[in-house]
Amino acid sequence: MFFATAVVDGVVYQVAHLGLLALDAATGQKRCRLKSHFHFHFDSPPAVVDGTVYIGGSGGWLWALDADTGRERWGSARPTT
Repeated sequence: MFFATAVVDGVVYQVAHLGLLALDAATGQKRCRLKSHFHFHFDSPPAVVDGTVYIGGSGGWLWALDADTGRERWGSARPTT
């Protein structure tokens, strides 16, 4: 199972095989949680830039998620080569 963590602006972003969890770094309180699509999984560390969390996934997918809500802004298939 894959786990990766990034801490940005007081938020801990934890990526696991099947989802993203965002926690307040000071309190540990959950801010948002996103489960990956049933046939995809996340397999890269999160990168957080200007309020967007970028995560790579199986099959060459790349997701852009809103850092505050966890909602998907966009997802795009990329070549795996």
